[in-house]
Order: sequence, then structure tokens, then C-alpha cells
Amino acid sequence: MTMKKILTLLLMTLTFATAKAQTDEEYRMEIGAGVGLVSYEGDFNGSVLSNMQMGGSVVLRRIFNPYMGVKMAAMYGKLTGSSKDVKTYYPDFVGNPYSFSNTLVDASVKPSGTFAVNTLLPPPVTNVAPSPPKTNGVKRFAPR
Repeated sequence: MTMKKILTLLLMTLTFATAKAQTDEEYRMEIGAGVGLVSYEGDFNGSVLSNMQMGGSVVLRRIFNPYMGVKMAAMYGKLTGSSKDVKTYYPDFVGNPYSFSNTLVDASVKPSGTFAVNTLLPPPVTNVAPSPPKTNGVKRFAPR
């Protein structure tokens, strides 16, 4: 099979696939992964688009109830740079250029929550001033 036929078959298969996770009474779990490019702009890298390296990430989210959950994420990548072709003059690196290649790892755990404002706040006050007493049409101007 050619690559075009494989991609067409895959696209047709995914078109008819149904996702039923959102129809559950409570959607409780989310798992994801990502692949991308890692770069930086600094003294030894004049452009974000140069010295790009592959990076990847994973995400796991667990929802405990409609109001609380936790999200865990991890990312791995590499940062590289060199003083060899930079425009800034560094006297220490003229004869002996400096280069680096460092591994970048990031992990996080974040709580998440939703507050139901209607259940936490008292009901709004609709009538601030007391209503005037009923007088049956008789107006009194003097205090009682």
C-alpha cells in the first residue's frame, strides 16, 4: 500500500469513530501526550528558530467530583547553544568557543477546582427598604 492510501484509510476510519467519554455522567479522566520542538533565545542563540530540538510531554488529569480535580504533567526536552556564530563579542570565547547541550525536565501537579457561586453566596437582597404600611387611602402627616 502506498502512503497516500494508508493515510486515506486512516482518515476514513477516524471519521466514523465516535467518542463517548463526554456522554458519561461524569467525565473523570484525561490522558494526553505531545511532541514538539524546544528552543530558546539567549546570548548563544540569536533566533528562536535555530538549534531546535525534539521535546515531548504527557498529561494526566483526574476529576474527583464536579468541583475538584488534579492535573499532572511532565515535559522532556533539550536546549543547545554555542558561542561560535554569535554576533555579540565575547573575549573569553574568541579562541575557545563555548557550547552546551542540557536536558530540560519539567514536572508539575496542579489542583483544579470550580466553585458553585450560587451555593456559596446568600440569595440576593431584592427589597432593601421596608414597604410602606397600608393606610386604606388615609394619609397621615403627623407621627403616631
